[in-house]
Amino acid sequence: MPGVSSYRTIGEHHYNWLRNKGCRLSVLEGNPWYDESVEIARMGGLTFKVDFLLNETEHVIRAFAGDPVEEHAQAAQYALSLYQISLPRHADVVITAAAPLEIGVQATKSLLNARLAAKTGAPSSG
Repeated sequence: MPGVSSYRTIGEHHYNWLRNKGCRLSVLEGNPWYDESVEIARMGGLTFKVDFLLNETEHVIRAFAGDPVEEHAQAAQYALSLYQISLPRHADVVITAAAPLEIGVQATKSLLNARLAAKTGAPSSG
């Protein structure tokens, strides 16, 4: 969606899907959030895309280019191989932050991470 959608469209997309249990961070197949992103990109005529994977110091560690869906799947898989961890159990309390992306629609990503780490039915202060 970035590059072919307005800020408002991207914001509405993030906020509309945030609470949908079918939307999962780092899951592409069967994820309605991702499916809608792909649909919007295709409607906008996006046929080629470049993604850069950054490390914690914001240095590019790998670039991906090509068909938007295919290259994104490759980039996502590579990122998961570097950054995804398994939790031994879900937590009663999760403290999260979106820094340095705490302004705007990117801030919602920390809430998705918290949802994945918290026990089902854990209280929310949101």
